[in-house]
Amino acid sequence: MNKKGFLACPLIAACMLLAGCSTTARLDTPEVPSSAGASAQDLRPAPEKTSKIFSLLVTSEDYGIRRIGDDWYEPSPVRLLQARANQRRKASSQDAKIVVHTLVTYSNHAAFGKAVAHAAVVGGTLGGVMVGGTEPVKPKISTTLLERVAFEALNSKEYQRGQFTTAENPSAVPVFIVYIDAEIDGQRRFTRTVMPSPTGSAFAKELPLVMETAIAAHLDKY
Repeated sequence: MNKKGFLACPLIAACMLLAGCSTTARLDTPEVPSSAGASAQDLRPAPEKTSKIFSLLVTSEDYGIRRIGDDWYEPSPVRLLQARANQRRKASSQDAKIVVHTLVTYSNHAAFGKAVAHAAVVGGTLGGVMVGGTEPVKPKISTTLLERVAFEALNSKEYQRGQFTTAENPSAVPVFIVYIDAEIDGQRRFTRTVMPSPTGSAFAKELPLVMETAIAAHLDKY
């Protein structure tokens, strides 16, 4: 492959990673009252509410990781958390008292993108496309309790919040990682949920399920 073709490989991988990703493709999550979230205190740092692609350069250590902002969700993550918390308080008609310190989603498609780039080098563009047809073993959804200090220790290297361990994801398939730090009726929990991408490609369509799953797992910790 000539130099021009080699340099194009990261762009091929980037295009495949971003294929189908559009903020206009977000889906509504049903059964969420329009008033849900109105009483919740949203104390999240401003960046958590916005989207960011950390790098499109295959050789970069933060390649393939992105932060997914509120604009991808309708309803917003805070509204959904309030609604689902209220549903679990069957004995009370009042809203749960919620203070949200962190509620943010990261996606990690790094290994997939690098495999696409490598296949494109070896077998041309067709090889890069065909690599997406493999079926690696997907890990189970996992939710763990987290200390706030561990989360804040990564402030200067935020992309590392979107990374996973080999134990969590042995096949390095595309995953979503959701962090939720919230006080509900006076009790505070901080969770980290790692969830494999249901389809590996239908990015926007997966997000409602990802957030529903992470919120349910978080509420189970109270």
